[in-house]
Amino acid sequence: MLLVKSIVRSPAHLFEDIARDFRKNFLPFKEHYVFWIAIVIASAIRTFYLSEPMRTDEASSALNYIVGNPLRVFYYSGPNNHVLYSITTKVTTTLMGNDLVGFRFPSFFSGIGSLFLIYRICRRFGNNGNLSVFLFAFWPSLILYSTNGRGYSLSIFISLIIITLIQELTRFQDQVSLIKLSIVNALYLFAIPSNLFSLAGLLVWIGFASIRNDSSKIKDSISKLTLVITCTILATCILYLPVVIMTGGVGKIIGNKDAFHDVVRLPWDQFGKEYYQHIIESFHILTLGLPSFILYLISILIFIGLFSYFYRRAYLAILLIPSLIIGSNLIIISTRVLPYERTWIYLLPIAFVFADEGCTYLFARLRIIRLIRITLLSLMLFVLTPRYVGGTFRSTINSIDPGSLPDAPSAIKFLKGQIIDSTENYNIIVGGGLEASIAFYNWYFRAPFYINGLKIRRIDNFADYYDHIKSDFAKFMGRKPRSRDLRNNNEVKKLKQIIIIRQNEGDISDFTSKGGIYANDDFINRKSNLIYQTDNLKIYELLRN
Repeated sequence: MLLVKSIVRSPAHLFEDIARDFRKNFLPFKEHYVFWIAIVIASAIRTFYLSEPMRTDEASSALNYIVGNPLRVFYYSGPNNHVLYSITTKVTTTLMGNDLVGFRFPSFFSGIGSLFLIYRICRRFGNNGNLSVFLFAFWPSLILYSTNGRGYSLSIFISLIIITLIQELTRFQDQVSLIKLSIVNALYLFAIPSNLFSLAGLLVWIGFASIRNDSSKIKDSISKLTLVITCTILATCILYLPVVIMTGGVGKIIGNKDAFHDVVRLPWDQFGKEYYQHIIESFHILTLGLPSFILYLISILIFIGLFSYFYRRAYLAILLIPSLIIGSNLIIISTRVLPYERTWIYLLPIAFVFADEGCTYLFARLRIIRLIRITLLSLMLFVLTPRYVGGTFRSTINSIDPGSLPDAPSAIKFLKGQIIDSTENYNIIVGGGLEASIAFYNWYFRAPFYINGLKIRRIDNFADYYDHIKSDFAKFMGRKPRSRDLRNNNEVKKLKQIIIIRQNEGDISDFTSKGGIYANDDFINRKSNLIYQTDNLKIYELLRN
């Protein structure tokens, strides 16, 4: 009954709490002016990159799970579908239209919202908070995933919500609050299943904090932690129920070897070497694009921050890092499965919190603090900002996420303009794993092409895709749907062939002989004609003999 009353009353209380919290932690402007300047800069940088061409993974996610049938958001054919993000994107694209901003708005919103959360976390730990928001605003990988139509920015946002909730539960007396925390934990797992690695650490943090705050009642603390874990599991199962139904059962999710080919249980003799290499590669990817002296400086500030927390006896903050290490390693060692390197991106905001504490500790002992703040702010504004609006930063984010084909929009526009009056059908063969980017813009610009033998159809209203829905349901229920895949159909032979490759993939014969979609003598022996070329790609037309 108490839980029901709380849920009924929670909306009004929630808005009251948000307004009160906002006034306390973000106003007045004079006290928080550095934070608001960081918000403006972060928003400007991210807005600048919102209209960048769709990358391979986000284009694939958009076409496979968001476009068309609304039920496809629950279809888990592989880890590329971040279900919670697909649901939120379906809402934004419905409201804002199928524009690039609509596909990326949940990431953008999560990135800006995370700045508010990390600032609040710092203030509750007793930090100044200014350095953390500036680091978050300027960090290359965080900028990338705040303007990328996938769920990593949303996962960071939810992880920071969990930390703020735990900060408010140091006494762990309110069971309703524990249940609310469990629901947020479930949403975190619903966003990306690999968030289990970080959630395990946060649960260990709850356990350490509860035992430390009430060591005389260890059994009671353990029972409350058990309640959180139990409710988290139950809520997660409920959230994933439509995913299991639409995918055709748990077995089809777990047993999809094509989707989970990178998820391999390593033997013990190989696990140690792979794990060490995994840590090095993860650090490299998450810090790519930053000068070494910045990384050294942040590392020094993190150690100073740890010392400061010990000095202030802020044990809740101190316990966070060992908890995350213990929890994530429990999952890794028990499964002997290494996640993708970008999984650890949630650690960046936590590192910023400790660096911010180190900076706060130093500033408190320096009399020229105002001059240092002005100098730091000027450095960020006039030295670092320009590099984020030029080619240097684009090359950085392309190194973090290499699945980019910047000229995909112009390529499709060119081809559509060339055959606008033609009655012939065209098939586009794409190399280098970039099919999704070309396919997305084929759909986006309503171009009448086949992509690698598969027709990409634009669907605009419910009546037009009734058959499409029936086909999807047949696929979900395990029945063979009406095939729209022409790769094994004689119709392909009648299509006019266009091949799109990267500039560095060599000539057309090299491409077709090294894993091209139609790498056979019939295609290799045909003459090809280069019809379009940019800095990033070449387009050939294969001429008939």
